[in-house]
Amino acid sequence: MWRDWKRRLKADHFTRYIGDVDHDFSELSNEQVELDQWLVLVQYWKHDEVQKQAVQNAESRAKKKYPHRTGKTPFPLLKEKMQQEGKDTTQLDMFIESRSCGKGIEADPATANLIQEFREGLSKRPESEQTKEFKEDLFVNGLGEDPHGRVRCMGRGITRHKLCEISSHNAPTPQMVEQLQELQRLKDDLIHEKKEVELMRLELDNRKEEFFKKKKKQLIRLFAINADNRRNDNGYNCSPVQVGSNVILFCSEIPKEIVAEGTLLSIDPNEKIDEVALGYEFVKVVIRKAIKPDYLLLRPRRGVNTVQDAVGKSVAWEYIDVMEN
Repeated sequence: MWRDWKRRLKADHFTRYIGDVDHDFSELSNEQVELDQWLVLVQYWKHDEVQKQAVQNAESRAKKKYPHRTGKTPFPLLKEKMQQEGKDTTQLDMFIESRSCGKGIEADPATANLIQEFREGLSKRPESEQTKEFKEDLFVNGLGEDPHGRVRCMGRGITRHKLCEISSHNAPTPQMVEQLQELQRLKDDLIHEKKEVELMRLELDNRKEEFFKKKKKQLIRLFAINADNRRNDNGYNCSPVQVGSNVILFCSEIPKEIVAEGTLLSIDPNEKIDEVALGYEFVKVVIRKAIKPDYLLLRPRRGVNTVQDAVGKSVAWEYIDVMEN
């Protein structure tokens, strides 16, 4: 940031006036610069050696072609990012990526034309045939051979020898291949075991459902057998209860006592009350009359804890404690 600001400061207040012998550099309109510091900079820039170096740098910059647009991102980091995204990282791919990844600034015409030529060359072959050697030839045809001791688009300090060493180092060894194969076998075994566990879970769910179906039948049978012993002497109908029937509701404790009267709404085990299924041991009833208002519900609802709270509302009641009135 400081270098860029100093460059603009020099261009606006020094370079444009360097040939004007009458210009007074002590008059600076930029309030961000202390005058004494500015005069030191002017004396430095006027030095013959500094002027010579500035001209040489300008000529070197003018000769530089196809500038990259990665900013402060080093090429090794760009290469790693491309690898993570599954992209090739040949010199050709690195060149295209580094010259087209900037934001807000269009590439210069020469760079844009060269990238277009590269892409047209790539389009002439199917992607499956775009080998590393093919891309290297395309890159060399467009830019020429790499200068001695340097590999372009791979970062500073990277030579052809180092690049070969890195490639050979990253090549999988027989031990690595064997380890990868072992990992794949372990992965396949885990997938197989997961499927077996899922099948066991389904089988367990099916057995559980069958168990509750048998339990329901046993409860209904037990209800029918023992109904006479519970309330037959009071004149109640002890046959299995039908949906829609008026019912009396007994407590779950022994001895059995009538705690409410209501209507049977459902015996479907999948029916839900407050997002909880009835199951095979409970039925859905609506309470019409509270005989024992303070009796606590076996399965309370939100805000409904006693028989009195449940008057006019639907609740879950144990099927064995429900009898047709």
